[in-house]
Amino acid sequence: MAIALRCLLLVLICQAVCIASAEDDAPPSAAAMAARIDQLLDQRMDEAGVRAAEPASDAAFLRRASLDLNGIVTAGSQVSAFLDDDAADKRTQAVDRLLANPRWATHLANVWSRMLLPAQAQSERPAEVAGFTSWLRRRFAENIRYDVIVADLLTTTGSSNRGGAALFYTAAGLKPEELAASTSRILLGVQIHCAQCHHHPFDHWRQEDFWSFAAFFARVQQAPGTEPPDVQLVDAVSGEVTLPGTSQVVPPKYLGADPPREDADVNRRRQLAIWLVSQDNPYFARVAVNRVWALLFGRGLVHPVDDFGRHNAPSHPQVLDELAEYFAASGYDLKAVFRAVASTRAYQRSSQWASEEDPPPAELF
Repeated sequence: MAIALRCLLLVLICQAVCIASAEDDAPPSAAAMAARIDQLLDQRMDEAGVRAAEPASDAAFLRRASLDLNGIVTAGSQVSAFLDDDAADKRTQAVDRLLANPRWATHLANVWSRMLLPAQAQSERPAEVAGFTSWLRRRFAENIRYDVIVADLLTTTGSSNRGGAALFYTAAGLKPEELAASTSRILLGVQIHCAQCHHHPFDHWRQEDFWSFAAFFARVQQAPGTEPPDVQLVDAVSGEVTLPGTSQVVPPKYLGADPPREDADVNRRRQLAIWLVSQDNPYFARVAVNRVWALLFGRGLVHPVDDFGRHNAPSHPQVLDELAEYFAASGYDLKAVFRAVASTRAYQRSSQWASEEDPPPAELF
């Protein structure tokens, strides 16, 4: 790993540690977070005058958790042992076992790879996709902080064909506008691509906002002498984007925040990575936990998961905010979020509605 990138990751980790130390507030346990989520969901159902479904059977729960956390159903012998277990906390133990299974990292890498890469790359560049997915799997297996994984992704120079992450860039043709659109949508839940040619019709984003975000990617290039599928990336010392139809150069600017410090020697992608994963960014943690929620419930607290626009409010704002705070306080530990959400009574309810009454709306969970 390049020295500059090592310094970036050290800055990110120290930033989080300093904030946590200043607040002197350890994150709640997974059980406490699960109980808090259930409390907030129950309050919302009480307000709506609806009642929850009954708990799922042990067999249904284990099948659901196995598919959601490992991507496969549990072997028959393990199912029998689980059904015969009389321990009161056997579901909690099952979640812990599934998260400790190496298949968790493999399954999550497959899911995140499909999220981060366009469908065309999946079908046309399978060898590079396999390398990119392996890059993710190694990081999930080591339970590396999610903010570090994303920072590493955004600042990568390594070839996907050699187990690196360059495919995130090369699949977009190294086009700043494509990279701006995918990065904002996937990692920030902002549909800023709607402002590429004109001001956003339903949100507050302007065309200048889109192109100023694209400017962060204007200098990433294919390294001389490298060719697909073994492309290496470099950052040029110059390169700008202009507003379409004009010669007006658009400087880089964070979404909804102040522009970065102007410095010709500063790597723009590194600037973007530091801001994007910082606790000052209102989108990053909330978008990440919303994706985890959607993977486990089939629907996000914000639905669809990639549209956090002002017109699309979350179904349970306090659940989203507190889960995002828990994620940040845990050191951006994805496994901790999966453990907390999978431990809720809400996740463990039956998907079958046995009452003759109409079932409650799906967004009440």
